[in-house]
Amino acid sequence: MENAERKKGGESPPKKFGRVGSARAFNWQQDGWPKFAFDRAALRDELGVFARAFRDVKASLATPPEPEDVAQTLTDEAVTTSAIEGVHVDSAVVMSSLFEPEDPINDPTTGNLEEAVLGVVKASPGINRERLALKVGRSVETVKRGIAALVAAGRIVHRGSKKTGGYYPL
Repeated sequence: MENAERKKGGESPPKKFGRVGSARAFNWQQDGWPKFAFDRAALRDELGVFARAFRDVKASLATPPEPEDVAQTLTDEAVTTSAIEGVHVDSAVVMSSLFEPEDPINDPTTGNLEEAVLGVVKASPGINRERLALKVGRSVETVKRGIAALVAAGRIVHRGSKKTGGYYPL
């Protein structure tokens, strides 16, 4: 039955997708089911927008992206995700780790690791190892060694469980 006939014939037109009572409505919960009807003309513009966007995406996937573009996208995602978690990461550190992965056991010892770790612990009491590594800009394994030295020296302490605990200055 056409929409115009529904309006004239007394039968109510089908409701749009939405809620029935307090629950989300499914197709089969709509009035007029299973005689589902829609207006093609109302969807024409939206389908045209979708078709153009689909062609654009398909064309962009035809040529593989440059490695620098991939690295920039990954860096942007890492920085944004870290910021959401409350950790601010230097994009240059992330970018360099993508192009020159470091050996997690043998990070270069530039700067004073223990002082860097202690500074971050003082600024963020209760911080865990992974976030500490991000803030210091070193691998988790390297930060573990810095933490061990500070714990042995009595400058920081771990409180709480292994899973949810963190490090605090003394």
